[in-house]
Amino acid sequence: MRAVNTDLRSPFFQGIIEQDAAGNVMAINPVAENLLRLNQQALTQHTMQSVWGGKLYRSDQKQITKEQHPVFIALHSHMPSSCIAYLYNSEHFQSILITSIPILDPETLMPIKVISTLLDVVALQKTDNVAQIQLHQLEAIERISRINLQAGTFKETLHSSLEALLDIFDCDRAALIYPCDPSAGELTIPMECTRPEWPGAFDLDLNVPIDNDTAVVLQACLDNAGPVRYDALSFHSVPRQIKEEFSVKSQLMLALHPKVDKPWGLVIHHCDKPHVFTNEELWLFDEIGHRLAESLSSLITLRNMKESEERFRTLVENAPEAIFVLDVKSNRIIDANENAALLFGRPRDELIGSNYLTLSPGVQPDGQSSSELACRFVNDTVAGETPVYEWVYQNSRGNHIVCETRLVKLPAAGKELIRGSITDISGRKQTEAQQQKFSMALEQTADAIMITNADGIIEYTNKSFEAITGYSLAEVVGKTPRILKSTGPTQNQPAFYEKLWRTIKSGEVFNDVLINKRKDGSIYYEEKTITPLKSAAGEITHFISTGRDISERMRTQEYLQFLAHHDVLTQLPNRVLFIDRLEHAIINANRNNSMIAVLFADLDRFKFINDTLGHDTGDLVLKMVSGRFISSLRSGDTVSRQGGDEFAILLENIKSTEQITLICEKLLKSVSQSMLINEQELFVSVSIGISVFPGDSLNPQVLIKHADIAMYRAKESGRNNFQYFSPEMSSRAAERLTMETSLRKALERGEFSLYYQPQISLHGNNLIGFEALLRWQHPKKGLISPLQFIPILEETGLIVPVGEWVLESACHQLKQWHEIDHELHLSVNISNRQFNDRNLEEKFHSIIRCSGVNPACLELELTESLLMMNPVKTEQILNSFCDIGIGLSIDDFGTGYSSLSYLRRFPLDTLKIDRSFVRDITTDVNDAALISAIIAMAKSLQLTVIAEGVETHDQLEFLRGLDCEMAQGFLFHKPLPAFDAGRLIK
Repeated sequence: MRAVNTDLRSPFFQGIIEQDAAGNVMAINPVAENLLRLNQQALTQHTMQSVWGGKLYRSDQKQITKEQHPVFIALHSHMPSSCIAYLYNSEHFQSILITSIPILDPETLMPIKVISTLLDVVALQKTDNVAQIQLHQLEAIERISRINLQAGTFKETLHSSLEALLDIFDCDRAALIYPCDPSAGELTIPMECTRPEWPGAFDLDLNVPIDNDTAVVLQACLDNAGPVRYDALSFHSVPRQIKEEFSVKSQLMLALHPKVDKPWGLVIHHCDKPHVFTNEELWLFDEIGHRLAESLSSLITLRNMKESEERFRTLVENAPEAIFVLDVKSNRIIDANENAALLFGRPRDELIGSNYLTLSPGVQPDGQSSSELACRFVNDTVAGETPVYEWVYQNSRGNHIVCETRLVKLPAAGKELIRGSITDISGRKQTEAQQQKFSMALEQTADAIMITNADGIIEYTNKSFEAITGYSLAEVVGKTPRILKSTGPTQNQPAFYEKLWRTIKSGEVFNDVLINKRKDGSIYYEEKTITPLKSAAGEITHFISTGRDISERMRTQEYLQFLAHHDVLTQLPNRVLFIDRLEHAIINANRNNSMIAVLFADLDRFKFINDTLGHDTGDLVLKMVSGRFISSLRSGDTVSRQGGDEFAILLENIKSTEQITLICEKLLKSVSQSMLINEQELFVSVSIGISVFPGDSLNPQVLIKHADIAMYRAKESGRNNFQYFSPEMSSRAAERLTMETSLRKALERGEFSLYYQPQISLHGNNLIGFEALLRWQHPKKGLISPLQFIPILEETGLIVPVGEWVLESACHQLKQWHEIDHELHLSVNISNRQFNDRNLEEKFHSIIRCSGVNPACLELELTESLLMMNPVKTEQILNSFCDIGIGLSIDDFGTGYSSLSYLRRFPLDTLKIDRSFVRDITTDVNDAALISAIIAMAKSLQLTVIAEGVETHDQLEFLRGLDCEMAQGFLFHKPLPAFDAGRLIK
């Protein structure tokens, strides 16, 4: 606001009055004294109601009240106010335009004074031309003042003001420039308004570099107290670039000086035709500019305050700590962020307004009163301190929370406010307690513990480390773990150590098996886990290594794994490993929505080579064909030998059948090339059958079967070709749906029954028990194979109620048989789906208890894959069965999970050798060696072995020769109904 000026140079005189925030007159110029017929001394004697010595009236002759007076409005709204009022004197009513503008304190934004301008409207109207001009000026000023009085946003107020300028000066473009500073380097256009035919010249809020011409214009504005004109009568001309680019014919520009921030620039353009600015227009532009500057002062201050408040609120809301604001006088929380509500377990609106002292238990852990101690910290904060202390709070559920609290006094007029920041350190306190236990556990654990710094220098080893490696702590401190490095194949690969260091330096845990060397030079396998340790700042400071000597286990496991999953002759995966990979491929294909193909390949007339050239030559042919298969396939594909001259190939990530066709053509061409064996040239060919997932089947065994069928079709088609499997999909789907529908009613209709296959002791040739097998007697189709309906039971979940029925029926049957032979055992299978039932233990215990059967005579058969689905949960369930005497058996041993660690972990009693290994033990050296190893391993682990699928006397004698304890199979008896099985017992 400009100061009161008695040297008026405007086209007409205006009265000016300056008053303080209470309305007391501080200064008045002669024009105002003349208009009001009073001097300053007389004015100071009047109240706000009768300010300036007379009553003011509206145009309807109603008296203007105190609250309607522009001075009152300006002081209370903090914004300019104006009106046309009528003052009564002895002669007539006199009309006066009153405009009151508050002057705000930059820090508190409270009014410190108000300045009012008075114009005699009637006097202005006594002349024609001058009066019209002056009335236009009055209306323009009142219009701008009215816009500034409206409670609009920053942008809205600027836009409305510029729109008014277009109308007031009949110009084509009006804009605000920020900053009006030639040294700023860049400027922006916060707001611009134009006539429709003259579109905007500037992009709003875009940074525009200040060139030399623009800098000259800006400097001219700063150097002039009033507007700078660019027209035919001025000393300045519009810069050529601006004139041409924005079609400027005339320009009027003024520097605005708000009380905060840098100067702004106000500019209007005439673009249609040149315009010569009159003195009245220059004066009016100057007056409007000053009013806009005053408005900008308030708007910028309010905007800055709002942005500051929003930034503060954002910081508080997004702070990781729980933050609250406390009113010291009332001890009540007047604000809190969402983290505070979460910490105390209360809705935010409920937390706000609550008493701060109620958020703590009665006493703190040291026995001191929470309220007394809290008041002491609050008083210290009010006194200017910033206390940081550990405190126990209590949430809405009554749980205690250990926290770190920081109090800070907030600036506030007339109030004492404190901001509190709370960090939950319960986890940290627990960690400190656990560290004590951890240090004790390190010394007492059976694992070898080694701690190194971030560079790998050994700082600590425990006693188990010395027992395993032979090195004492004193011998290894300051050295690196390379002291244990052996010449094993894994450790000689640089990529191994690169992966190790890359893993642990990235903060991840490293797990692997290492081949290390003891102090005495002996080699041992170590199951190693290396875990990075981080500081509070997140930096890795140490590595902790735990190791376990697994040498014996690894030797056995490596041998068994190779025999169980590979063909000895070709080194290819065998059928067990192939099925495992096929199952995983199906899972991945489902996840990735891709295709896989199974190829079943059989060498044409290979028997002729064996019969004429001998088995040694045949073996060499198989090896060479294996190599040609591998070289013709992609790196991710799998080739396996199924037995004899049969191979199965798995193709993953297939995009189309055309891709499969190209691969098969490549295989046929590769195999058919001549081969030189023992200086004799041979030619072989291959027939290939193809099945595709998911089109041909979702089941791995069925996919192999379909590929096998297609292979025989290829042979029937002349050999040395390939054929795709082509089943009738609609009929097969309908048949499966019908079977599923029938299965859903089979249990309640009593269509299920149990058959019992005898289990024979090979030592005494006597019956020792049975395996209970589920059968389904369909009312129309007769006896259905379990291979057909059990997978459907698994998929639909019906296996759970059916499995309970099986166990219940088997237990009641065993109870009856115990009246004849109380030592008779019975094995019952548990499916994977059934094992995952959350109520499994409760149901099984209830069934066994209700049947009255001796649990020691009952054995549950589980698959290897079932055991490893959730080892922790599985171990808990198996231990509960073991506790009541139930025996546990691994069914189809050797066909499932590739690790044998579960044999030591779980409380197992029996291993059942899968029939697929027993079938060829007298003709296949691989199967014979595998069964021999399984039996030897089982005996070393004190496990009983039973072989299933024994069908010939040669198989029986072979198993007896290996000291296998039990067997079952068609050689002894096929599965029997309960009645026939009971006759065997008698």
